[in-house]
Amino acid sequence: MSKKMNKDSMNFRRSLRSGSYTAAISAFLVVIIVFVNLIMTVLPGNTVLFDLTENGMYSLGDTTGNVLDTVDIPVTIYHVYEEGQEIPEISNFIRRYADTCSDIKVTAVDPGLNPNFTKQYTDEQIENNTLIVVSEKRSTIVNPADMYKYYMEGQYLSYEEYYELASMYYMYYGSAPSAEEYFFAEQAVTSAVDYVITENIPVMYYTSKHGEAEINATYTDIIRNENIELKELELLTSKAIPEDAEAIIINAPTIDFTTEETELIMNYMLSGGDVVFLTNYATEMNTKLPNLAAFCKSMGLTSVDGMLMENTTGSYYQSPYITLPTINEISAPAKLMKSINVPVLIPVAHGIKIDEAAPYTVTAILTTSDNAYIKPAGTDTYVKEDKDPAGQFYTGVHVTLAASEAEGIVSGAGSFVWYSSSELLIKEYASYGNSELFVSTLNSMCNKKSSISIIGKSLDTPYLVMTETESRVWMVVFIAVIPLAVLVGGFTVWYRRRRR
Repeated sequence: MSKKMNKDSMNFRRSLRSGSYTAAISAFLVVIIVFVNLIMTVLPGNTVLFDLTENGMYSLGDTTGNVLDTVDIPVTIYHVYEEGQEIPEISNFIRRYADTCSDIKVTAVDPGLNPNFTKQYTDEQIENNTLIVVSEKRSTIVNPADMYKYYMEGQYLSYEEYYELASMYYMYYGSAPSAEEYFFAEQAVTSAVDYVITENIPVMYYTSKHGEAEINATYTDIIRNENIELKELELLTSKAIPEDAEAIIINAPTIDFTTEETELIMNYMLSGGDVVFLTNYATEMNTKLPNLAAFCKSMGLTSVDGMLMENTTGSYYQSPYITLPTINEISAPAKLMKSINVPVLIPVAHGIKIDEAAPYTVTAILTTSDNAYIKPAGTDTYVKEDKDPAGQFYTGVHVTLAASEAEGIVSGAGSFVWYSSSELLIKEYASYGNSELFVSTLNSMCNKKSSISIIGKSLDTPYLVMTETESRVWMVVFIAVIPLAVLVGGFTVWYRRRRR
């Protein structure tokens, strides 16, 4: 009996010792877990949260990184939504800005609990998941609609544009067209941050009262995202160009400028101002706009009237009059483009010729092939004829008017950019290189080093497609093999312990 008691006592002590070890290890592991959790809550989100989406939807790109590197004042991003109405993908995304830049703070605001909060920034009623970006300089609002777009038929559409187009399709075809939804939050938020930290917002004026073409909404939105302000300018009633004018846009006038107006513009450029000039082949500049033609000729540029055609495969898109010019990589706009390999489509243009004795420095931006030709406006054939002007033409040129070349001028060097087709700015071609070329042109005149053009990321969920055989194999693995392996492993452990 004594031996049995000793054996039981030894077993008790062994169990007690084993239990103590187990309790100590468990307590140690609990402390480690608590400590790790505390550390994780202190570390920035970008070091502990990983973007596992295939397209990097929650990652910030290089363009955003460049903007955030310039943030040197406190910026707050207020995410406004009522309880239960939060869109998690917006919350998760904007958190990356605060994680990346220590000067940026993200704060959630419930308008139900704080109804007067938004009134200090806007008088308008705002939607749930609106962002208000604020600094000591200024504030701006990012609406939810600015963060989502639909890609359809080669162009990005807002919800309103897509809904209108889808309704039209449904009316004619009985079904809505398919469109891919994209997340454009990075474009919208990065532009907003850049806006509130920029010292001076550049202002560009567009001329009016000469039958100019209106800059369509797609491009005004693009210009707005670059944080460039657009204002109207009536030269007929203006005795001077506004002092805050970073540049002037003249978009396809159909009524000639007066000599007083062209002199006003020339003096503006000689004093360091910049001008973007777009024309239309149908206007026949040399005959219908003689003052503007003379204005261009004074810089060594001549319009070759008529519709430009390409006769070389690979130099036009679908039709000979939708040209694909070569981009001069050393031109000022090209230097700011992210890629000059994205095609720029120049439809229904006329030609531009450069005088060898031009008084200023002229650089080609867009050049046709050597086999281009010009058809008269109103022609009923696109076939090249012997009488048609032929050879290489320019559809985009850049003139630098150096101050030293103008007598009596002591400041600045202005520039003049001429594109020979206002169709460069049509919405349908904006997703090609057209929008980047035009924005880079404007940015070069604002002395900006880069564009804030950021392509959205698809929200369409990729699905894993398996054959029926593969599906059955995985079903057996998850329903039978894995549970059986766990059961066998557990039985083995139990049996070995029991034998001890």
